[in-house]
Amino acid sequence: MKKLMYNPGEEKYGFILFSAKFNERWDEIKEEDHIFIHSSDFEYIIESVKNIYPFTDPETKEIQEFFDACGMNCIPVTEWGKILIDLQQKIYKDAELKKFIEKFCNWILEKKRSSDEIMIWGTL
Repeated sequence: MKKLMYNPGEEKYGFILFSAKFNERWDEIKEEDHIFIHSSDFEYIIESVKNIYPFTDPETKEIQEFFDACGMNCIPVTEWGKILIDLQQKIYKDAELKKFIEKFCNWILEKKRSSDEIMIWGTL
């Protein structure tokens, strides 16, 4: 698992992101394709993620009401498009923060090409 970092504190908790296809078995997903983002760094992303809620899961047709910081969030790639637009429209005064957001967006764009959804698993 890779770490994507901007300015993490001493924390051990954060968010694990990985991509999947509908009906894919969890044991088929390679851990080396996961990224981990510390909670303090994820604060720069979480507002854009929360803005997509509620949404309808295209596979189950269930309404996803809210982002769960302590559990699994299955977010379809269509919703990730909205998150990326929101993140890319923001102005970042800190050059390192801008690089961090760009790396995050590039990772998401790469995973969107071969996935149905990108998961965020909160380890808080």
